[in-house]
Amino acid sequence: MHVIDSLAIGGKERMAVDLANAASAKGCHVSMCVTRCEADLAAGLDQQVRLHVLKRRSTFDVRGMLHFLKALKLEKPEVLHIHGRSSFSFVVFLKSLGMIRQPLIFHDHYGVEMDFSVPLWMKCWAKRYAAVYVGVYERLTAWAEKAGFAKDRVRIFGNAIDLGRLESAEPVDLRKALDIPAGRRLFIAVCDLRPEKGVDVLLDAIAQLKPADCVFVIAGGQSHPAYADQCRRKAQEGGLENKVIFLGKREDAPGLLKNADFAVMPSLSESGPLVLIEYLAAGLPFVSSLVGDIACRTAKRFPDRFVPPGRPDLLAGKIEQLLACSLQELRRLREEESEFAREEFDLRKKIDEWIHLYQQAAASAHA
Repeated sequence: MHVIDSLAIGGKERMAVDLANAASAKGCHVSMCVTRCEADLAAGLDQQVRLHVLKRRSTFDVRGMLHFLKALKLEKPEVLHIHGRSSFSFVVFLKSLGMIRQPLIFHDHYGVEMDFSVPLWMKCWAKRYAAVYVGVYERLTAWAEKAGFAKDRVRIFGNAIDLGRLESAEPVDLRKALDIPAGRRLFIAVCDLRPEKGVDVLLDAIAQLKPADCVFVIAGGQSHPAYADQCRRKAQEGGLENKVIFLGKREDAPGLLKNADFAVMPSLSESGPLVLIEYLAAGLPFVSSLVGDIACRTAKRFPDRFVPPGRPDLLAGKIEQLLACSLQELRRLREEESEFAREEFDLRKKIDEWIHLYQQAAASAHA
């Protein structure tokens, strides 16, 4: 059983859905428990994956706990795969009371560039209840050590997603929908509007660009309303209204990428980011800040596509380099990127590692 706070649009949530579907396709009995709200991505679950929604409103929501225990009794999972620290705190509380017998796999998707601290509840008691700690990139090894997880229980499984889902996505004609002339080159940034995503850095970079006939579309929700308002004001006050379009939250990001010319990822902190896999799989030439596992792995193959985080001047320079590329150079880059995505980030090639981990955790519980 996968356990996660919500299935709102986001990288962690997409990966949970893809993992559940991939294990189900391999013949595993898989269920998904959303502890807070169902949200947008639940429709992407395979029909064989049973969904439970607790609608809890706090960590110690008694009603939510009772519904969770009822779901466990119904599904009888051998292992609980828990995504994220909030969900882990919820489940580990019940585990510490002896109300859960299943081993817990704590899947940590957190980006620690901006916050390397360890919550007191994790360090003092929660760590002992995880059968396995799985981080999504190498820096989380040091965080797990700081938190006190035993080294023999720490694993690093790099991010991967189901590329088949991306390949079959229906294209969305952004140019037609937004009335963007064919002559203007279209950049897309798929990101939520919150500080760690660095949208303000991107706006500063756009303001530094030499006159160029291009438009930047930012597709994402606004989980941090004050920051979202700040970014919109920044674009308006900087005279960027004709260069920047805030598209809002979208469920069809893979389709949006199919008709863009370029992509950009300006984040200040990431554990992935999964959207970078989507850019690669779409064969979309991109510029990105160097944060997170996927960025570091990709930078070994495409080093000239990355800049340090928080450097709008360097980001602007890389954007201008992309704009200066010939059609032949862009065609080559598109082919190389999509091939690299298939080699490195296709979950269909990695699901057996997860299933083996589930089997090990289940076996250890019966030992």
